[in-house]
Amino acid sequence: MTDNANTKMRRIGYRPPENVAEPDELVLVEYVSGGRVAIITLNRPHADNAVTTELAAQLIEVLDTIAARPTVRVAILTGAGDRAFSVGGDLYQRKSMTKEEWLRQRQVFDRVLYNLRRLRRPIFTAVNGMAYGGGCEIAISTDFIIASSRHNQISVASYPSIFQGCHWGRCSANSSMPLRVIQIKSAPFSWSVSNRSSGIWNAAAEAWFSPIPDSSHGYYGGAELMIWLDRQVLQPAGEKVGRVFIGGAWWDVWYAKMSHANLGWNYIAYEREVPTDSIQLDLMDFINDSLSRGYINRSWYLHNLQAGFEIQAGGEGLTSHSFSVLINGGEENGTEAFTSPPPFKCMKRFRAIKQARIGQHI
Repeated sequence: MTDNANTKMRRIGYRPPENVAEPDELVLVEYVSGGRVAIITLNRPHADNAVTTELAAQLIEVLDTIAARPTVRVAILTGAGDRAFSVGGDLYQRKSMTKEEWLRQRQVFDRVLYNLRRLRRPIFTAVNGMAYGGGCEIAISTDFIIASSRHNQISVASYPSIFQGCHWGRCSANSSMPLRVIQIKSAPFSWSVSNRSSGIWNAAAEAWFSPIPDSSHGYYGGAELMIWLDRQVLQPAGEKVGRVFIGGAWWDVWYAKMSHANLGWNYIAYEREVPTDSIQLDLMDFINDSLSRGYINRSWYLHNLQAGFEIQAGGEGLTSHSFSVLINGGEENGTEAFTSPPPFKCMKRFRAIKQARIGQHI
């Protein structure tokens, strides 16, 4: 892994798993308060509690056991160690899987989420550190999330974002993506934000490319193209390699060769020299510049365009008011606005099916 890649990976908090033996019990459960409270712990701290097929299967068994114990009134789900709740699916295990093996694993992961959502007990998630990808999916499948205020502030704590297209195999409706770059004639998009916030963060759109149309395994061998509107303290990974005039403004161009789990991709960031909170641009202008620099291939697929905030510290009130993308004059797809929640507060999310049941168990 290059120094540039290390800069990016440190910024988002990833690290290779430590070379230690896997614990016999990947999911721990402890019953306290006379058996009325079940404390569930994801137990792979050496890998930031990345979810393997085996861990997911054990978690399903634990949830089934809790569901069958009438004395349990509430469950608490957390992760071992002080770095992460869970960084999601274990990419080191996934990189050696066939597509069929990954689909079977996905069924196991989906069963975890289903069991969490159907458990007739209130569930709290205690988050102490990173909760990425599938780790975030697990957390938001519970009823309450309580985040620790001891985030190290040297890696990204959260990435509230929206996207159009296909992201890790999950697709929004009518997006026209994935689509080969050579087939894209125009890709206008607009984005409006409120970015008056202290802390350490950026406001950036992000497009992902890869040589194949299936994004289920990620975007390795492709490219990550970021468009930075504004930032506080954070800066793009890699080195500044030039500047370009696009959409009536000058942009600094950054580049790094990234790698993770021995798989790589190109990282290109366009940072607006004069920050803004609203843009109306054509993504193809940035793609064409990257093509001219040799960072993107015309045969690759554009999978999605995301827009959001990488928040390392602070960031309360960062808001995305509107976001839309139009590929080749096709149907425009908009999304509802969102606001990043106050940091380190308990976020409540009741499901209607549980609202009528929680009172029976407390």
